[in-house]
Amino acid sequence: YEPGLVSLEREGDVAIVTIRRPEVMNCLSFPTLKRLRRLCYELKEDLSIRAVLITGEGEKAFCAGADLKERK
Repeated sequence: YEPGLVSLEREGDVAIVTIRRPEVMNCLSFPTLKRLRRLCYELKEDLSIRAVLITGEGEKAFCAGADLKERK
């Protein structure tokens, strides 16, 4: 995966997952989806996590959905 596409921060028992592709309204490319999947498996195993917040970087959009340019 490409580092930096999705980040994980922890604040106590809350995990904050941020999609970091604001230039394309945080659309989901295949590498982004792979990183999200890996993080979900990690968080599933961490019993200290009580909540997961998923957010998108930037001001324009949380997530525009699939990266259609990649799926021609």
